[in-house]
Order: sequence, then C-alpha cells, then structure tokens
Amino acid sequence: MQQVKLSTLKHHALADLLPMLAEDHPESQALLASVAQDGILTPLIVDEDGKILDGRHRYRAAKTLGLETVPVEVVKNSEAATTALQTAINRRQFDLGQKALLIATMFPKSEEERKARSLSNLKKGSIPHETPKPLESVS
Repeated sequence: MQQVKLSTLKHHALADLLPMLAEDHPESQALLASVAQDGILTPLIVDEDGKILDGRHRYRAAKTLGLETVPVEVVKNSEAATTALQTAINRRQFDLGQKALLIATMFPKSEEERKARSLSNLKKGSIPHETPKPLESVS
C-alpha cells in the first residue's frame, strides 16, 4: 500500500461500467462522514497508470473533503479487468441478474488478460518442457 496524490488519479473505463451512488444518497453521506472522521481505511485499487478500478466513492469523498493524498493498492495493468470484476462482484450487493450482466460486459477483457498471461508464461518458459521419451516396444 502506498499514498498517492489525489490529483494524479483517474477513473478506469471498466469501473465506469458500474453506476455511482448519488452524492446525496444516504450511503454516500455515511461514507463522507466516515472519511471525515477516520480517513480512508480501505485503499483504493488502481492500475499501474493510476486509474481507479475500485474506490470511486472513496475518491469522491476524499476530493470533497480536500484530502491531498489517499492510500492505494496497485495492480498490474494486465490484471485490471479481472480485478475490477472481482471487486465489483464481491463488494456490491448485486442480484444474480445484475452480476450476470456485469460478467458478460466485463468478461471479454478478463479473457484477453487470461490469454495474455498464458502467452507471457509460455514466453518466460515457466511451463516446464520435457522431451518425449520414445515408446518402448511391448513384449
């Protein structure tokens, strides 16, 4: 975890697929009060480019309160879609239909990431390669 300047962060397009609560929503007001009293307790999750994957409401609260820095956890760009999907499904109280729509919308990106990671692993030689042994004749 590290502290970064609020002004350097941007919203990630994947996170923007999820609707934000209105600023006057009771949950938004409760979060604002909590951040004012205790600060940000759960770090925002950002990619390597400083794009917010999870924590847009905390970001908005910090901005409203005039905080200069916020705690962040950085994930690799190659894991951005998977991370955004996992945090959204685990944090939000979506019903089954909403979760299915979210997965369908975000899955193509996470599938691309999976393929890129697999290819990267093959290029790095992380998968052991054994020379096939000749078949022995059966007697």
